[in-house]
Amino acid sequence: MAIFKDLSHHPKSLITGAASGIGRAFAKHLASQGYNLILIDKDKEKLEDLSKDLSNEYPQEIEIRVVNLSNQSELNNLKDYVLKIDNLEILINNTGFGLSGHFTQNELVKQQEMINVHITSCFTLCRVAIPGMIERSKGFIINVSSMGALIPILGNVIYNATKVFTITFSEALQAELRNTGVKIQVLCPGYVDSGFYNSEELKGFKRATIPKRMWMTADKVTELSLKALKKDKVIFVPGLKNRILLRILTKGFSRFFIMFFSKMIQKKFLSTYIVET
Repeated sequence: MAIFKDLSHHPKSLITGAASGIGRAFAKHLASQGYNLILIDKDKEKLEDLSKDLSNEYPQEIEIRVVNLSNQSELNNLKDYVLKIDNLEILINNTGFGLSGHFTQNELVKQQEMINVHITSCFTLCRVAIPGMIERSKGFIINVSSMGALIPILGNVIYNATKVFTITFSEALQAELRNTGVKIQVLCPGYVDSGFYNSEELKGFKRATIPKRMWMTADKVTELSLKALKKDKVIFVPGLKNRILLRILTKGFSRFFIMFFSKMIQKKFLSTYIVET
């Protein structure tokens, strides 16, 4: 069932990090619901493949734009483009990547790029998209965070901190947008079976150490996220098992124990605690 039943004006959805994983799954779900799509990613080849796949199955317009959101100049160009879209109804800030290792061990450039991707691009695109949504009294924004932002974990400082920003930003933003017709969701997935963990930055990740039952497909995560948009809750953690685990760690134990527990994990499993956008 489509979120918007009246598709006579062909509303648009813009998705960052659309070439794979959760972004790709969002693209397929929204195309099936009748949305024209604007797909953003830095991987041109994967974007083109996705566009072909969607065009073969759905009649909607599919536009791709190759953008590296860690680059301020490219982000500025995208910002100017978004300002010109007159019927953007869904914005999904999904672009993200992980780093493994201690704060002082990671490259400073990579950490700065992460801040640009997770924070600067998210608030910039929200800032330029929301005025039009308010004017039309209609719009949805999904900012993808992580369960890692809700549980303090050692060895993943910048990732967790930037994802905490996404949560705080989204909650405060929704409070300001009350009664405007604009809905904000911050999506906090756990372990998602996608290409997120295949990057060079996470080459030390040991997939086998994570129980199979803790993994979710990107398709399931996006399906649940879109359904949850109909509710009033800003923070959404997909999957009952993830919500139970989160409740145990945040309610049942003290903060001291969580930090102690994360330190034990860090010693035993190099970077296996990283959870995805």
